[in-house]
Amino acid sequence: MNLVTSITQCLFTSQIPPLEYAQAGIDPLNVQIYGDCEENRHRILNTTIYPVNGKVILYDLGPLIEEDMRNGDITESVIDVSFYSGNNRILSTPFVAYHCPFSTNVDCTRFLANHFLSSLTAKRIPAGSSSDKERLWLNYSAEEGNAPNSYTLTAYFLTPADTIFTLEMTFPITGYYVRKALAIGYDAVWDACDSNYDPDEYTIEEMKLMYYTVKAGARLFTYYVDYDFKPTQRFHFKNVFNVEEMIYLDAVTVTKTDTERSIATSHGQSLFYDQVDSQEYEVTTAPLSTEEADWAAQLLLSHKVQRVEKDGTFTDILITDMNAEVTDSDEEHRRIKFTYRLKRQGATLTTLTETNEVTRKFSAQFNNKFA
Repeated sequence: MNLVTSITQCLFTSQIPPLEYAQAGIDPLNVQIYGDCEENRHRILNTTIYPVNGKVILYDLGPLIEEDMRNGDITESVIDVSFYSGNNRILSTPFVAYHCPFSTNVDCTRFLANHFLSSLTAKRIPAGSSSDKERLWLNYSAEEGNAPNSYTLTAYFLTPADTIFTLEMTFPITGYYVRKALAIGYDAVWDACDSNYDPDEYTIEEMKLMYYTVKAGARLFTYYVDYDFKPTQRFHFKNVFNVEEMIYLDAVTVTKTDTERSIATSHGQSLFYDQVDSQEYEVTTAPLSTEEADWAAQLLLSHKVQRVEKDGTFTDILITDMNAEVTDSDEEHRRIKFTYRLKRQGATLTTLTETNEVTRKFSAQFNNKFA
């Protein structure tokens, strides 16, 4: 038995092709697919397959592996596709899969070497985003032994004399994990600049932070600070690479409360029962650029979305409906409309057991008695 399909050792889930194997005979084969083999090896598929016309073809591996990664919050997974004849393994096909359901024409290895795990290379942020500064993550993935051991933060300030002052700082990257996350928030950058700036002509408070860049290896990301940008909604979500990102939206939100009641009449009195209250939030964004709209689409399709509250806490939500308006006009931008609800949070009841303080408190038999 041998593999006919040519595949690379690193693939996005959207790039995993059907795997074709040449196999003589018609005897049944047991195929087993394992995921996350280096961290938490587990079986994704175990089935019997029969050769047809001297070959075996495995279809739809991408969606199968992608679902397993999404459910396990896995970004990259070492996959093992093995064939067995009886108890003997006759062939194994290992490769590394990276979560990405979007179609792409870029090579996975090249993308990972040159990009952070985001479809963007730049992002607009509001000034003074202190409540969620720890959630502005930059994730990236690199091969063992080839990961950068430091990253460079370069901040660009506007001085009172309308000149640009540049401050460049280098920070170490610690740890041994292949995937790393850098917390690069507005306040964190200000703190770093304040600690590394040697006052010359102006103090750091007299200057205005315009934008800053983060560079790790060949990866470069730019944050543009927009002092006129006042987002009304902030969402924390898993992007197409199954890593955390924060999105800021200038949007109008309409809250709708719906109440359903059942009515019963007894002894001439009408009573309400089974009252169900629900709230929906309809969000309509301000005009977005093409890049922002494409990125916002990941929010709408994400399997995990949280709303950022004013106090910096996070509330799980479910997006129930979505609509995007697209125009070809150069003077118009896209608007996105979507509806979401809060996830239901039920109270947890403690089970009465013999080790509880309330042991046997309700253990007496209860008998219904009717007059």
